[in-house]
Amino acid sequence: MQEKSPKHNFKVVLFDLDGTLVDTLYDIKIALNTVLSKYNIPKISEEEVRKFISYGSAKILEAHLYNHPTVDTSNLDVKKVINEIIDFYSDNINKNSKLFNNTEKVIEFLDKKNIPWGIVTNKLERLTIELVKDYDVFKNCKCIVGQDTAAKPKPHPEPVIYALEQIGISPKDCLFIGDSINDITAGRYAGTYTAVALYGYIGNPKETSEWGADYYFEDIHEVINLFDF
Repeated sequence: MQEKSPKHNFKVVLFDLDGTLVDTLYDIKIALNTVLSKYNIPKISEEEVRKFISYGSAKILEAHLYNHPTVDTSNLDVKKVINEIIDFYSDNINKNSKLFNNTEKVIEFLDKKNIPWGIVTNKLERLTIELVKDYDVFKNCKCIVGQDTAAKPKPHPEPVIYALEQIGISPKDCLFIGDSINDITAGRYAGTYTAVALYGYIGNPKETSEWGADYYFEDIHEVINLFDF
């Protein structure tokens, strides 16, 4: 664990979801490619999904089409395509996804120590709820904030502030963990401590040193090391 700050017995921990708690990349990739094949659009690579997953399916598709300028999009209803991707993903949301190593241990530790925790993600709220309910370890989640819960999504700080308001704890007592610059930016501007999940969907780990986070985790289990008890 690289760190810029000392140990801190946080009163609340907030997590991003995709790439931080759950490895959802393969299911998202399948949803994208299943729908895109109907429109004769080239397949999206795992690398593309990994790079833009924190921004949502619309951004992934936008970037993919930009990289394939020969694809005729003149008659393509992008909004319809996005809705089809979301519908397919919703129907197949947890076919191949899995918890990252030691996620269960960290959540059980927080529950045992009565430390409230929540999820702040750029996944749609209903999709987040659908996925989270499949994992019994998440049953004590105090707050779920999705892309459409607050008025503005990450990197705006509003989703983080909203989550803390629901739980009733100050930003200075919060650690927010995520694998995207969006997470770190949102947390920093909300006034929380922040941690980068280096094990998540990060293209170039060296770039994370410029994000201004307080901690850098190679494994989610390192969260536990921040507490004295």
